[in-house]
Amino acid sequence: MKILIISDLDGTLLNTDIHPVEVPEELKDAIVSFMEEGNFFTIATGRTPKTLLPFLKEIPINVPFICSNGGWVQSPEGEILERATIPKDLIKYFYKETDLDVLFFTEDKIYFREKNEWTEKYKKKEETEVWPFPEGEENEIIKILLVGEEEKLKKYYNEQDPRVHENLHSLVSESYYLEIIPKGICKGFGVERLLDHLGEEVRTVAIGNQMNDVAMLQRADEGYCVNNAAENVRKMGFSITHGSYSAGVLEILEKYSNKKAR
Repeated sequence: MKILIISDLDGTLLNTDIHPVEVPEELKDAIVSFMEEGNFFTIATGRTPKTLLPFLKEIPINVPFICSNGGWVQSPEGEILERATIPKDLIKYFYKETDLDVLFFTEDKIYFREKNEWTEKYKKKEETEVWPFPEGEENEIIKILLVGEEEKLKKYYNEQDPRVHENLHSLVSESYYLEIIPKGICKGFGVERLLDHLGEEVRTVAIGNQMNDVAMLQRADEGYCVNNAAENVRKMGFSITHGSYSAGVLEILEKYSNKKAR
């Protein structure tokens, strides 16, 4: 049976705390070798398509990738298989009502409501540009990001208008990132859409490091967290690699290649 390995990006395959962010050549070679054996490899991330695509110039994949924590699924050739968006009234709600730092994501741009220390930290960490929110324009927002101290973010979100909880849900992707996405959307959902597209039986292996990876790890036949994973994820019973970041992903590629899993 063919094997499908799905890896999270930030904090799993990449250590984005170290700049410049680089994909090790050894890992690239291992992915290519794994795919040449007839297997599949792809990425599942909280990033939007535009902020992921530069990395896909370095990371080989041969099946659709998953973005926006499952809300966007796209083939390497550009076919969009899933595209979930935030209701427009809730975009206005978060823009006008929240007193926290907030970012709004479209397919190809990231908007801020107010430029400050947190937006500058985000730009530096993610190596991307952010733009002033274009009031009065119609934009399809695929996710909202609240930035700040984790407990403050969770407390704030839990106290929101009932409409928020009826239509959206939150995921922690970093200790200071709370991602707001359409209800029912998660990386596990993205995996389902990917498997529907493949249309063949495969053995699914997933690798992650944070709470937004949990649904994917649970949906996979085998779920792993890298050694640097958040403590609350490590305690959930998933197998843990010896290596951290890309070394952990390399470990899984080697484990399932060379017919070891046949």
